[in-house]
Amino acid sequence: MGRVIFIKDLECFNNISDAKKNNPIMCPERGFDLDRLPTDSLKDEMDRFIRDRGRKCSPLTMRSELTAFNWFCDFMKSYYPDATTLSELEIDELINNAKKWLAKTGKAISWLKRDKRSGKNVTVESDLLTYIRKVYLYANPVDKHFNYDADRWYLDGFPIPLKKNLTKRTDSISFEKIKQVEMRKEIKKVIFYEMERVAVGTVQAEITAINMLSDFLSTRFPQIQSLKEIDRDVIEEYLIYINTEGCRRKSYAKVLQHIKSLLKSAAIVLEDSFLSNLMCNEDIPPTVAPAVKVYSDSEMEQLKRVIAKLGKQEQRAIALLQLLGLRASDVLSLKQDSMKVDGSGKPFIEVLQTKTGRICTKYITEKVCLLFRKACECTNESYGRSEYVFVDDNHPNEPMQYSHLYNQLKSAINSTGLPDGPNGELRILMHNFRRQYATELANLGYSDEDIANALGQARTGSVHRYRKSNQAKMAKEVEPVLQAREELLKKFISKWGSEVLSERG
Repeated sequence: MGRVIFIKDLECFNNISDAKKNNPIMCPERGFDLDRLPTDSLKDEMDRFIRDRGRKCSPLTMRSELTAFNWFCDFMKSYYPDATTLSELEIDELINNAKKWLAKTGKAISWLKRDKRSGKNVTVESDLLTYIRKVYLYANPVDKHFNYDADRWYLDGFPIPLKKNLTKRTDSISFEKIKQVEMRKEIKKVIFYEMERVAVGTVQAEITAINMLSDFLSTRFPQIQSLKEIDRDVIEEYLIYINTEGCRRKSYAKVLQHIKSLLKSAAIVLEDSFLSNLMCNEDIPPTVAPAVKVYSDSEMEQLKRVIAKLGKQEQRAIALLQLLGLRASDVLSLKQDSMKVDGSGKPFIEVLQTKTGRICTKYITEKVCLLFRKACECTNESYGRSEYVFVDDNHPNEPMQYSHLYNQLKSAINSTGLPDGPNGELRILMHNFRRQYATELANLGYSDEDIANALGQARTGSVHRYRKSNQAKMAKEVEPVLQAREELLKKFISKWGSEVLSERG
C-alpha cells in the first residue's frame, strides 16, 4: 500500500457518531493517494494540508475534495514535475496553467449553475481552481494577527475587547477602498476609537459609507486628500449626487447617518470641532418604518411545507424563533446551559441578547424544553459535547451562522416555487417570525409592557407597530362582512327609490 490518507484516518471522521461512521455515504475506505504527486517534498506539504483540513472540515467535505485532489496531482505532474512547494510559485501562473490543463483534458473551466438562494444563474469555476487557491493559501499563509499599520485589520489579537455578533463571523475589516492616503490614515484612527464604543457590524457599515464618500471625492474633488479639507460645499455636492445620480440603493438615509456619526467621532479624535458641524439632521431623509408583515393562515401552511425541507437542526432553530419571539442571532447563540429552573421548578431560558447585550429571561413550556433538549442531543451526537445548542458545521466550537440558516430557508423557498419578492404574497425575512410573535400577543390583548417584556425590549416605543398590524388584519377579516352589508343596503336603497318614484307619480 502506497502513501494514502484515508477518510477514516482523518480527525473529523473520528469525531462523528458511530451511526454516521457506518453511513455508506461517508466512504471511509476512500483516500488521498499522495504517491500521485511528482516530488516527495510536495507529498509532505500536501500531507500537512490534508490533515489540517481534516481537523477543520467535515468528512463529507473531505470526501467531496477527492476528485479535485486527483486532478491537482495530475496537473502538477504535467506542468510542475520538479515542484517541491507551492510557496515558490505564483498564484496567477498556477491558475492560468490549470485552465490550460483543464482545456487540454476536456474538462470545463467554468459553468453556469442555478443559485438555490437567489434563483439566478451564477458562474462557478472548476473545483480544481478552487482547490489550488486553498492549497496555495495554506502554503503561503497570511499573518492574520492585528497590525495597525496594515490596510486590512485582522481582528485576531485586537488590543481591546470587541463587540461581535458571533452568528455573523467577521475576521477582518478593510480600509483598502479608501483612495486618499491621508484620509485612510485618519479613518484608521477614528475606527480604532470606534471599535471600543460600537459593535463590529456598525464599524463595517461606517467604513462602507466612507468608502462611498471616498469614491465620490476621488472623481469630483481629486484635490481633497484629508477629512479636514472637506467643507460644507463638498457635503452639499455629495447630497445632490446621491439624490440625483446615486443608484446603488433605494435609500441613502443609513449611509448618511453613518457618515455623520463618523465625522462626529473624527472631530474628537482629530481634534477638529469643525468636522462635527459638517452635517446636520436635515441632511438625512426621514426613514419610514416598514409595515409589519403578518402571515395569514394559508401563508403559514406554505411556510410549514418550506420549513419541512430543511435539516432537523434548522427546523428546530426556526421553531424556537417562532415559539420564543427572539431575534435569530439570539436563538443561534443560545448555549446548552441556557435552560434553567427557578425555585418553584418552572423552566426558563436565559438569553444574552446579541444586539443590546442585555440578559432576558423567557419562561418556557415542557414542549419547548423537549425541543431544546433534542437540539442539544443532536449537536452533541454529531460534533461531540458543544457549548452551543446550534453549531457551525465547519467550526463546531462556534454557533451556527445566520447566513447559513437564511440561505437554507431561501433555497427551500426557491425549490418549492413559492413567491418571495417585493410584490409576492409570501415575503420571507428572518425577523418576520419575531414580528409575527409580537402581533399575535397584541391580538390576544396583552398590554404594551407585557409585549415589550416578552420581546426582551427595555421600552414600549415600537409596540404600537404590532397593534397597527393587528388593526390591518382585523380590517381584512371584516371586509367580507362589510361588503355583504353594503350589498344589502344597495337593495334597500334601490327599493326605496322605486317606491318614492311610484308615490310621486
